Amino acid sequence: MMTSIRSVGFLIFLFTHIIFCDPAQAGIQINDETVEKIDALVSSKIPWTGDTPAYSILIDQSGEIVYERHIGFADIANRVPATRDTVYKIGSITKSYTALAILQLVEKGQIDLDAKVSQYLADLEGPGTEATIAELLTHSSGIPNYTALPEGQKIMSWVVTSRADIVEIFEDRPLEFEPGTHFNYSNSGYYLLGLIIESVSGQDYFDYLKEQVFEPHGLEATYAGSYEEIEPHQARGYTVSPEGFANAAPTPQLTPYSAGTLDASAADLVKYRRAVFNSEVTSEKLRELITRTGTFPGGEQQRYALGALVTSDFYGHRKWAHSGGISGFSTHHEYFPDDDITVVVLVNANGAPISPEALAYKMAREIFSVEQPDQTEVEVSEKLLESYVGNYRMGLFRLVGEYAHIVLKEGVLQLQVNEDNENPVYLPLLPRSNEEFVFAYDDESRVRFISRSGEVTGLEFDTTFIGVAPAYRIPASVDLTAPADQ
Repeated sequence: MMTSIRSVGFLIFLFTHIIFCDPAQAGIQINDETVEKIDALVSSKIPWTGDTPAYSILIDQSGEIVYERHIGFADIANRVPATRDTVYKIGSITKSYTALAILQLVEKGQIDLDAKVSQYLADLEGPGTEATIAELLTHSSGIPNYTALPEGQKIMSWVVTSRADIVEIFEDRPLEFEPGTHFNYSNSGYYLLGLIIESVSGQDYFDYLKEQVFEPHGLEATYAGSYEEIEPHQARGYTVSPEGFANAAPTPQLTPYSAGTLDASAADLVKYRRAVFNSEVTSEKLRELITRTGTFPGGEQQRYALGALVTSDFYGHRKWAHSGGISGFSTHHEYFPDDDITVVVLVNANGAPISPEALAYKMAREIFSVEQPDQTEVEVSEKLLESYVGNYRMGLFRLVGEYAHIVLKEGVLQLQVNEDNENPVYLPLLPRSNEEFVFAYDDESRVRFISRSGEVTGLEFDTTFIGVAPAYRIPASVDLTAPADQ
């Protein structure tokens, strides 16, 4: 689950419309030489030794684990090493399970993708009831993201909540845009999808997933994410800071709920992702729904598929992926359908040396023999850095809300997130040229500043989350609190 934009919880680089492809047509095969290169890369990017949190890394091809590495401890205090069976909180990867459950009900004719939320949640009030099921699934509903709101941030940890508590945070808030016209990541939409599953099926969300998703796909180490439940091989979550490691605060089960509460092992996550695309449990029709992307009113292609997978093209190889971030955990998984390759990276820490999505991106370059880019940091003058400071309005793809705020703190350019909260988040940007910067936590996600006639006119995000997303600069004189045309 992405609390703010969490580690720039980003996911993917360009995009293409996806149609299911027979994995028997597999392309590249991972060999011993590739495995050696991947292992050397992992060693160079994860400097942790001794008593540290863990990385669990699995790469599967055609049902066989071809690369596996576990670094650090699932439980530092008790010195319990991580293994392929260690259970991590998977955060927003939960959305894939929620989306699958919704699409199962669509396939059965019990849910209509074009129907409005009000048809299934009669007691829900507010403007969000006018959004459709498809718009909830693709983050194009316009419903404000409750985890980015001040009220939501205050209860993300420790505070026990109910479904009604969370819905109350966003239910009556105005939409951020007309449904279907923009992309803006919203945990609120996926929270409502969990309630819709309960309303339509007549079952508790977690019971439905167990009976209709976990058991049919043979998942034996995937759980409902309750801290009260004792799970075998469960990892503890940690935070990383210059002072060292600390226990992360717990996030009660119903705070993330259907947007990000599930737990799973790396082995089970591999099994799940492959089973959805390679077993008889999932029909061809359901697979097509999972990977279907729509279009915006202007004809532009969406990149977030109905099945909670970001669709992209990785140097000529189709890729479906999603990341997750929740207190004490960072996660990522991706699937290359034409090569039948699944990559899973799980970390029981926030603020680890490299994000799971960035590490997966670099490993994929080794798999597909793509040269790694030069990541040497360059020196940029303070005058040039100051010229980039300002507010930028996002276009179709709103990665950080309607506006991206670039600030300069202690000589470092930073993206300010959750500016309305008591403790806004600052994401440092490291220069790779005078115009291009990478995120410190995810150096595969970039910000390029655009200038015309010596004046900075905009920027372009190029991320491992949703791909290329431009924004244009807003004059300093403009009041950002005033209503704007959507």
